[in-house]
Amino acid sequence: YQVTGALRRVNGEPRIFPRSRADFFDLDGELGIAQVRTLPSGTAASVEGVVTVDQGAWGNRNVYVQDATGGILFFTSTGDQGLGLSIGDRVRVSGTVGFFNGEVQITGNPVIEVLGTGPVPDPREVTGVEMLTRRYEGELVTLGAVTVQEIEVQNFDNHNVLATTADGSEVVIRVDSRTGVGSADWTVGGTFEVTGILRVFNGLPQLHLRRPADLVATGGFRAAESIRIPGEVK
Repeated sequence: YQVTGALRRVNGEPRIFPRSRADFFDLDGELGIAQVRTLPSGTAASVEGVVTVDQGAWGNRNVYVQDATGGILFFTSTGDQGLGLSIGDRVRVSGTVGFFNGEVQITGNPVIEVLGTGPVPDPREVTGVEMLTRRYEGELVTLGAVTVQEIEVQNFDNHNVLATTADGSEVVIRVDSRTGVGSADWTVGGTFEVTGILRVFNGLPQLHLRRPADLVATGGFRAAESIRIPGEVK
């Protein structure tokens, strides 16, 4: 068991006082993803859920799985890069809890069992503030309509989009060109409805689009002077 609680001293001896049954995690059983995300680095864990991003959209080693409690990244071993996991595949992933660039993940060459298919969770509607507090990290979410402020184009047309949400929060939307979404699909000053996975890079939250359907234009115009391309002046 993993036990959480208040640390107190009784007759000079330290003791842990659990607050409720939720403070007891059975490590021999299968935990929900939300519970697994709280485990210390190096803890063995197994999760079961539905794949929410196609393997290969961000490289063959980064895949996300989600259940009714939350979502998490699992980092595949070399031998599993060709599994061809797709959105809607139901899998069981067994490995160890780890952290990379500040993000929780299942790693340690995890064992992946494909169980069939399952219903893909509906994107959770989140605010900009909720995104920035990393409350739903690892989950499929939608920010609703955002307004594009700037586009930072990198090698191979990978790009970051700096945008403002309806609640005034400034957020970063990360796009890997392997998703089929290009920097030319955005208009600076325009509004777009965006969906994707909440991730973190070096401690900073980002929304990562998965495919072209995650980006829906709702209006706006292009302002070329606000697009930055390394080595060029625009």
